[in-house]
Amino acid sequence: MFLRVRVHTEQGDTVKVNLPLALVRMAAQLKLDLPQFRGSEILRQLDLNALLELIEGGACGKLVEVESSNGDTVEVVVE
Repeated sequence: MFLRVRVHTEQGDTVKVNLPLALVRMAAQLKLDLPQFRGSEILRQLDLNALLELIEGGACGKLVEVESSNGDTVEVVVE
C-alpha cells in the first residue's frame, strides 16, 4: 500500500509524494522527519500518526481533502 499526497498551490506549484506505507509507519514510530515532506509547509503539518490510525482502522482511498482560502489544495490518498 502507498500513501499518496498531492498539493496544488495558488501559485501553480504541484507537489506529489508517493511513499510505501511501511516507510511512513516506520518514520512515525521513530519520529523521523521524512525528507519528501521538508520542502512544503503544508506537508510538514500533516499528522502521520493520525493518518496511520485511520489506515489501521481500515480506512482506504481518499482520507483528506483540503482547499484553503487562498486556493491551495491538499489531497491524501491510501492505495
